[in-house]
Amino acid sequence: MFAQQIASEPSAHERGLVAESFVNERLAVWQQLLNLQDWKISIIMSHPSDLKPKTLGNIHWDSDKKSAVIRVLDSSDYKMGFHEMLDDMEFTVVHELIHLELSSLPRSEASRREEEHAVNQIAEALLKLNRKGK
Repeated sequence: MFAQQIASEPSAHERGLVAESFVNERLAVWQQLLNLQDWKISIIMSHPSDLKPKTLGNIHWDSDKKSAVIRVLDSSDYKMGFHEMLDDMEFTVVHELIHLELSSLPRSEASRREEEHAVNQIAEALLKLNRKGK
């Protein structure tokens, strides 16, 4: 993966370009691993004003069209190291794809908190397994 080959902290411009390329690369990998290849999914790098407070991303989907848009916090809004930022962005992509996988299940406002907790746990486990194999 080219993003991990960058040894030093890239410039803000390079950071944005690499991050965008990285999340799209990881989207393709995770879409295949989660068997979501029949979905047309795109990623939009977004600022906090485009997201709910205290979130790093979201997903909106159309089940009939099998299309979805994932918003991921833009690299310029991260206050952490480059590689940690990429790991966090990948977590966001996986997290949102799991929501898509669960989208056919019944949901309510009361179950949202439990769903978020479960999705976080599953995303962390999948990422650990995936990274262990490298």
